[in-house]
Amino acid sequence: MREKSMLGRILLYLGFATIVIGFIQAIMTAQIMDYDPYGNETPIFEWRYFLMTFLQSLISGVTIIALAEIIRLLNSLNSNFQNIQQATSNPQPQPIPESSDDRPADKWSIDEADQEKIYKLYTDKAILEMIPSYKEGYCIVTLQEFNGPLSSFKKVVDINGNEAREVRDPILISQILSFAKGNQ
Repeated sequence: MREKSMLGRILLYLGFATIVIGFIQAIMTAQIMDYDPYGNETPIFEWRYFLMTFLQSLISGVTIIALAEIIRLLNSLNSNFQNIQQATSNPQPQPIPESSDDRPADKWSIDEADQEKIYKLYTDKAILEMIPSYKEGYCIVTLQEFNGPLSSFKKVVDINGNEAREVRDPILISQILSFAKGNQ
C-alpha cells in the first residue's frame, strides 16, 4: 500500500483549483461591452484578454501540480528505501521444503496481471523466462541485457503486492534458487 503525502495531495488540488478559477476569471475578464455612437451596448469576447489571463493561471497551476508529483515521487522513493533497509537489517529465513510432501498441494501459476507487473519492473531488460517458485507469490525471472553480453541472469521477484518488487533478501533468494535448481 502506498502512503500518500498530505502536502502532495493539497498541492495537487490547489493546482487544479488554480487552473479552474483562472479559466473562470479569464472568461469574465474577456467579456466586455462595446458602445456604439448611439448608446447601444454590444457584448464582445476579447480573445487576447482571455488568453493573457488564462495562460498565467494555467502555467501556475501546472507548476503547482508538478511540485505535487515531485513530492509524491520523493515519498515513494523514501518508503522504498525504508523497505529495503528493513529487509536487509532483519532477514527472516524460511525453511526449504525437504520433500515433495512439504510443497503446496496445488501448484500456482503466474497470471497475466502478474506478468504485466514483471514487464513493468524490467522495462530495460529482455525477459527470457518467468517461472513460479515453490513459494506462492514469488517467481524466478531469467533476464538479459538488451545491449549487453548475451549472458543471462536470474532474479527472484515478489509479485504479491500492487507492483512487482525484486527480492533483496539474500537468504530467501538462495533458498528459492537452490530449490528450483534441485527440481530441474
